[in-house]
Amino acid sequence: SRSARVSDRPRLEVAGEHLADCCDYVNIPPPRDRYASVDDLEGLWWGATAGDSFWGEPRETWQWKLIILTPNFITLRDLAQTIAECLKKDKPLEVGQVRLEKISEGKCVQMLHVGPYATEHATIERMRQFASEHGLEFHGVHHEIYLSDPRRVKPEKLRTILRMPVR
Repeated sequence: SRSARVSDRPRLEVAGEHLADCCDYVNIPPPRDRYASVDDLEGLWWGATAGDSFWGEPRETWQWKLIILTPNFITLRDLAQTIAECLKKDKPLEVGQVRLEKISEGKCVQMLHVGPYATEHATIERMRQFASEHGLEFHGVHHEIYLSDPRRVKPEKLRTILRMPVR
């Protein structure tokens, strides 16, 4: 978990690279089937208040945590071995900041957003309207699943799943 200025993009990208480094070295025992892989990079976003209200806060106050879903059988010992292996391969010391956590969001509303990150608020408004029509309200932190790599895909073609926990 980190606090960072959203304008500090390189720091966010570097954190993503450290997560990817660990995922490259994690020891997934055979058989390596589709249930034993790591997934896309994801981000949790929040501000001074929980929920999606951070959109109205100054961008420099936004906070984030990058995550990658891993198989349930990966243990703290596996992570420690992975970090040690990364360090042997001359990966930056920051790989030691990677942690294994369980996240439980409960019921959520999610939607695919296509386009630049700066236009996500329109998609979130559609999600909010859907939730309201079904007697639900947002709570918790904003969750994004990055299906595209912004270093390789034009902003108007970025694909991001937006998710908000509801109650």
